[in-house]
This record gives sequence, C-alpha cells and structure tokens, in this order.
Amino acid sequence: MEKLILLRKIIFIIVIYGLYYTSVYYFLKQDIFQDIFIVIYLSIFYLAGVVDTLIRPLNLEESEEGGYIKYILLLFIASPFILILALFENEWLFTSRNNILSIIGLVIYFSGTVFAIISRLQLGKQGTGVLVIVEEHELIESGIYRYVRHPLYGGGIIGMVGFALVTQSIIISI
Repeated sequence: MEKLILLRKIIFIIVIYGLYYTSVYYFLKQDIFQDIFIVIYLSIFYLAGVVDTLIRPLNLEESEEGGYIKYILLLFIASPFILILALFENEWLFTSRNNILSIIGLVIYFSGTVFAIISRLQLGKQGTGVLVIVEEHELIESGIYRYVRHPLYGGGIIGMVGFALVTQSIIISI
C-alpha cells in the first residue's frame, strides 16, 4: 500500500510539475525562463510542491469531498496561467519590474513557503488534503500551532504577498 501511495505521488509530481507546468510556460511564454526572479520563484514553487506532495498523507479510499478535489485540481491547472497573466499585465503596464521589490517578494514568498512546510510537517498524518475526522485525530497545540491556529493558511497568505511583489502585478495584488 505504501509503494502504491509513493508511486501515485511520484506520478503526480512528474505530470504536474515536470510536464504540465513547464510545458505551459515554455509554449505560452518562453522568455519566462530568462527572468532570474521568476526562475527563482518557480524553483521555490516546484521544490515546495514536491516536498508538500511527498509529506502530505494520501488517502486512497474514496472521499465524499469529490467537489473539493475537483476544485483543487482546477487550481493546479489554472496556476501557470495566473503567473503568465501577471507577467503579461506587468509588461503591458510597465517597461520593467523593480528588482528590489522582486527580491523582497522572493524573501517573503520563501518565508511563507517554509512556514507552510513546517506546519505541514508538524501536522504529520493528520494533514490530509480534505477534512476527514478519524478516531486517532488530535488537536495539535505545539510548535507553530501553539502560536498560529492555521499556519498552512498563514503561510499561503504570506506566500501570495511575496508572489504579488515578485510579479508586481495589480491583478495578483487584488
């Protein structure tokens, strides 16, 4: 069973991060790989996605939350288009991005990512993708959870602020 779960995770990583995202960027905006700030952002994004996929528990049983899974899959599909839209908007409105803001954005994005991964690690087997209550569940009150009630959401919000600064996009900021 563990080998099947690991195989599904590896296939997901290869298909989503290795093939899908990279192909969309390559075919729709080839110069994306020439922007050092975006390359660093994408490296952090890919690394965080791989780590999160590997440490997140995966339940192979059918879930009653089918709509939620479809929504998350839709976000994975839309994600590269959001970045491309932000970059096109930025190119259309400005001649160049402010490098200082991009550096600050990368630091903030990285901090949010680390915050979210640490909280995912502290959740352990209780950090599933859908809300499932089982007998072994317990309230985590140590580590980051001692100070922040929802550090995964907090890390995501911090990361979005960093992403908005890296791209310097009005659409992303809103």
